[in-house]
Amino acid sequence: MKLIKVADSIESRLDPDQIEEYRMIKSRHKILSEQFVQHLDKSRHDPGDIRWVNRFEEIKRELKEVDQRLSEIKAPAMEKLNRDRELYRRKIEEEKKRTEDIYDRAKNDDSFQIQIENAVQDWPRTDNPKLAGYIMQDGSMLNFSYNGYQRDYDHRDITQDIDDLDGGTDGMIQFQLATGAVRLHAQGNGYVSFDWEVEPTRSQKRKMVEIAEDSSEIYIRAFEEEKNYDDVLEMQEDLGWY
Repeated sequence: MKLIKVADSIESRLDPDQIEEYRMIKSRHKILSEQFVQHLDKSRHDPGDIRWVNRFEEIKRELKEVDQRLSEIKAPAMEKLNRDRELYRRKIEEEKKRTEDIYDRAKNDDSFQIQIENAVQDWPRTDNPKLAGYIMQDGSMLNFSYNGYQRDYDHRDITQDIDDLDGGTDGMIQFQLATGAVRLHAQGNGYVSFDWEVEPTRSQKRKMVEIAEDSSEIYIRAFEEEKNYDDVLEMQEDLGWY
């Protein structure tokens, strides 16, 4: 579920019959505030000038009246805004809790993990890393190409056909936690990246080494750590993959 942020707009929550008055008073308030600030600068006026003193008091009185009227008009709209903010906050908390629950199931619930694995059992596979989106635990790669010429799908698209997952990045991570899938992005310029949430299997490690052998720039993100390597030997030595 995608939540739309609450717009902090007072005007959108005003009584329609008061919008024009609100705009006029708001404009007047701005003018008076600027005049008030100017009159505070005594270097620009003679404090003994009765006209300046009277005008200053006049501005203060009108500004107070305008403030009071603005508050009267805004009060119901502010109540609505505060209610909307609280409702949005509760929805955010509910969505966060839902996501955390799925994370927990993806890590610890065998039946849920099998369910997610079965959801991609018939997903097309490929031997071409440039077309692949994920390396599964058996070393097979999910085909993320539409026509076989390039990778067409985003990694997060894996969640679109699996109702039990969240959408977007959260769902993608849930998928990796549930299946142990390694996220893969192999470009044609020698760059490749791997990303995992679960310790890779031997089959996945062999596949990553195989892909990295043809790469001159290797990026790895694992367990919130990021590493870069210039070649596969450097990667194997650092990770202890022999």
